[in-house]
Amino acid sequence: MKRLLFLFLAFYSFSGWTTENKFYGDVAREVRFTFEGTIEVKSDESFTLEELKKTYRLNKMVREEVDFQLQHLIGYFQAESFTKRYKTKGTMDDIYRIQYTSVKKSASKVTVTYLFRGKVVMDKKVFAQDDKVTVEIKLPRNPEKIYKLGVVNGENLCTDEHYNSADDFFYFWDPEMPKCPLRGGNPAVLVIKAKAELLPTTDRSYPEYNLLYQGEKNAFIFIGYLDDEILPNRVSRRDTAYQNFKNLSAWLPENNLKLVKELANVSGDILGGEGETSRGGNLYQHYQSTVKTGLGTKVTWNVHVLLADTAAESEDETFRLMYAHALETGSLVVYDGHSGLGGNLALDIMPEFDFDKMDYQIIYFNGCSSYPYFKTPYFKAKGGSKKLDIVTSGLTTFDTTAFPNMKAFLYPFLNGKTASYQQIMKWIEESNGGEGTYLTSVNGDEDNEWQPTK
Repeated sequence: MKRLLFLFLAFYSFSGWTTENKFYGDVAREVRFTFEGTIEVKSDESFTLEELKKTYRLNKMVREEVDFQLQHLIGYFQAESFTKRYKTKGTMDDIYRIQYTSVKKSASKVTVTYLFRGKVVMDKKVFAQDDKVTVEIKLPRNPEKIYKLGVVNGENLCTDEHYNSADDFFYFWDPEMPKCPLRGGNPAVLVIKAKAELLPTTDRSYPEYNLLYQGEKNAFIFIGYLDDEILPNRVSRRDTAYQNFKNLSAWLPENNLKLVKELANVSGDILGGEGETSRGGNLYQHYQSTVKTGLGTKVTWNVHVLLADTAAESEDETFRLMYAHALETGSLVVYDGHSGLGGNLALDIMPEFDFDKMDYQIIYFNGCSSYPYFKTPYFKAKGGSKKLDIVTSGLTTFDTTAFPNMKAFLYPFLNGKTASYQQIMKWIEESNGGEGTYLTSVNGDEDNEWQPTK
């Protein structure tokens, strides 16, 4: 069975709005998404539209309910009924604007109508005929009640049979599942016509190779365990992530990288000289090579590979300690593992680090739906996209393509090539093989200055 690379934590959203920077995906396209939504909010208190707009307490209460309602778009964009209709899946951005337009009080509930303006990522084939299309979406009218309405004999029939809890529901729900009580126009499900308009993409952009290909540089590759049960104090060799680690350790020498250090069953601050062997379930390798680049320069790559427990709730600090080192000193940072719905790589759970130390970095987040979780907070922490490019996946990713994805991304850099981002995104898509697209894309490339000389 394929392992989905995610866990379940609260969705992380922003209520602000930023400029619509360009992005690029070989298959993925960013789309401006607008629609009128309605939500039922349980409240014994009567309030007007004007009071909702001006009273912080009311605004906060309603906004939290609207954010919870909109989380269900993540699941619906990946639902079988949506995929069947539009021949694609999608994901939403973490930044959107809400404008309240009406408030209606009845009995013990308040109905609020609002305008939504945000971004989603979809497959470019949806726009094969026109840059503007109408997309039908479905949301729970009352997100607090929707889960119970799908339960029959103790089991919810509108979601995944394995991930069947109320906490997981937003990510897996599909109101048109064959036995779902919500199917066929149930009034508890809103049917909304949303306007989708293609946004511009970058045309031919490149990493800042002049900043990467000189002197001594660090590349960090983190592979997170995927199984729920991780062995205490020793490597979990039955975990699929272990095989990905072994595949990578066999591939790196094929690219003229020499293994200079290896630690097994290690824990602690490995790069800080405080790691302890025989006391942890992590594997660490350090490779090195000097490469002549397409710029005619030489770069010495120090490649650090760590197999570790990357869960936010893990008591083992090994991953977080090295990840902080990577954000401070890494030119390339690759993460392959559970996203934890943003929680596993949240910057506020990491040890203190200086994100401004590096003049330029590229981070590849190859975990489930990493596009809505990491793009905005990382750019914000870095002070914008000038010194940072971020590659993300829009959809659920599988462990079956983890190693091919890493190879496709790393190959040009470790071999001193000067491929464009458009070519790199194409290689990553091709490395998925029969799994289809994850809507992989790059953000932050629009302000890169390096171009090949003619």
